[in-house]
Amino acid sequence: MKAGPYQPPPCIIVPVYNAPCETEACLRAVIRETHPPYRLLVLDDASSDPAVAAVLSTLEKEYPTLELHRQPYNLGFAANVNYGMALAKGDVVLLNSDTIVSDAWLDKLVACAYSRSGVATVTPLSNGAGAFSVPENNIVNSLPQGLGVNAMAAVVTRASAPLPVTAPTGNGFCLYIRRDALQRLGLFDAETFPHVCEENDFSQRALAAGLVNLVDSSCYVYHTRSASFGGEQVKAEKMAAARAVIDQRYPNYKKQVTTFLRNPELETCRKRLRNILGNPEPAHSKIRPRVLSVIHAGGGGMVHTNRDLMRALIGSFDTYELRCDLSDWRLTQVSSGLMTAQWRFGTPWRPTEAVDAPRRMALQAIVKILGIDLIHVRSLIGVGPEIFTSLKRTGIPVVCSFHDFTAICPTIQLIDEKLRYCGGHCTPSKGDCRVVKRWFGNIRDLKHQGVYQWRERMAANLPLANAFVTTAESTRDLLIEHFPALAERSFLVIEHGRDREGYEDSAVPPQSPLKVVAFGALNYSKGTQLLETLFKTNAQSGGDVEFHLLGGMSNSFRTDFPHVICHGAYERETLPRQLRQIEASYALICSIWPETYCHTLTEAWMAGLPVLASDIGVLAERITQQGGGRLVDPQRPDLWFEALRELRNAGTWRTLHGQVKKLRFPGVKTMAQQYEELYRELLT
Repeated sequence: MKAGPYQPPPCIIVPVYNAPCETEACLRAVIRETHPPYRLLVLDDASSDPAVAAVLSTLEKEYPTLELHRQPYNLGFAANVNYGMALAKGDVVLLNSDTIVSDAWLDKLVACAYSRSGVATVTPLSNGAGAFSVPENNIVNSLPQGLGVNAMAAVVTRASAPLPVTAPTGNGFCLYIRRDALQRLGLFDAETFPHVCEENDFSQRALAAGLVNLVDSSCYVYHTRSASFGGEQVKAEKMAAARAVIDQRYPNYKKQVTTFLRNPELETCRKRLRNILGNPEPAHSKIRPRVLSVIHAGGGGMVHTNRDLMRALIGSFDTYELRCDLSDWRLTQVSSGLMTAQWRFGTPWRPTEAVDAPRRMALQAIVKILGIDLIHVRSLIGVGPEIFTSLKRTGIPVVCSFHDFTAICPTIQLIDEKLRYCGGHCTPSKGDCRVVKRWFGNIRDLKHQGVYQWRERMAANLPLANAFVTTAESTRDLLIEHFPALAERSFLVIEHGRDREGYEDSAVPPQSPLKVVAFGALNYSKGTQLLETLFKTNAQSGGDVEFHLLGGMSNSFRTDFPHVICHGAYERETLPRQLRQIEASYALICSIWPETYCHTLTEAWMAGLPVLASDIGVLAERITQQGGGRLVDPQRPDLWFEALRELRNAGTWRTLHGQVKKLRFPGVKTMAQQYEELYRELLT
């Protein structure tokens, strides 16, 4: 999620006065449901309830990113908010402390705020926010029985209008304000409107300046209402006084609001919402195309990338994710993050056999019940190629992605029993090539025999998909070599999009000893044997290199050598910080298979690190085209150590580091735009 054309991320401002329970629930929901990057400012306006201080102190310790400011005396709501907006550098989101946000709420508001030029404010829908309330207008709606906030938000998204709705005003319970509007209009009029109607005045000033206020009908934020005011009666008294000033200052305001209360787009949304709540799947509630992505139930870069893509497509599609394990499938609605269905199969599926009837029936049920419009099969590890035959019968378009080489061989990485890359052509020796036991168990007679039967299944079913996608030219060439029929089909190369938020230049010039880092899932396919040889050679030659290892490691990987430092596993979100702490000069990528994109290479470059990598596949393709590293034969450890010695040269490092600093990568938004074009082309 990006903050439009502005570099600073959105700043969420939560003004607090008393209401400790509501405040804690609000802040925990923000931290739980908001996708970074964002900044969170909590402004305690000298609360009189001592419980507030205890709650905020606890949260501040639990979440170091929370920025807590305590006012020495009560400023009043508007002045307190102005204090926060002055601290913020980018766009701001004013969020009452008696709200509960839903999944992807900020992503939606950002997208809406930059959906057109001249936007001042964006307000989501709510259960209790006056003219912004659903399903009934101008009342406080209870959540339907059995639905939590996220589930209700998913239903609201389903019923939303195709485009943002214009409004005469925003609502301060949750109000997104663009920075350029603040710069143009100034802050709230805290002197005239110290407690209420400050957002109405701001919104009217925006209209007078030629800006617009929007309603994001795809976004839902639950509102308890007025907990910090001490009740509705107190707020009503303050509201009446403030409204008198608004009506005097803006004579057309009352008429504008009356018209807005009958807004046809929002009334249509309310009708759709009532229909959906009364009938789980009415035909006329189908508003956006529904896309189902099918992936395996494991981990890795593909899973993260799929999640990035599906979130980025929120607003254009209703997206669902089917995660397939050998014994069960789990269906999740991406916008809500809720698992909507689960299938537990009595017998684990064996990937060497055709997909059985129960799984075919489950897939057809998903398509029919949800009314899926397009399916994107992003992995063949958890499902067999026969999925394409089943989907062909539904008549809906199907996209097939290749993020590894499972289609060519169950080894996935095309490595033989002697840990040599084979390119899908069995090497002369005999033996059992390694496969991932979790997925494939112990496959016997794969080499020279079973692999051809596997490939026949793939060749018979793959061409039934409507379009194909992979991430590099070299990967596409290899797949077409083994499946020539794909050369005649739509076969796109779309790079994995990755946003640079959180990354900064972490590389340092070469020192003594030379610091290098190898990170990621460190197993045999990632060259752990090569690394062990380098460790041993380094120890014997005096320890000129200091190796830092970051990530999960296979049990067989020996790291008990001098000058080898293990930092343990990491989460994707913490990687930039950990790379900064290591202060390496180079990253090592010792893969013995050609990869299909290599997230590690992208992450190293985003951290400013030049790379010493294997001269094979997409690593060679990307570094040859873009620079930023050196390539070495993965079967020649002696050449790797020689290269490390040469890379100690300060001039060499400056040259490579300069190349890295000039590199540009496709972001998630760019990737999503390419996929959206493909999806829409197939749907039309």
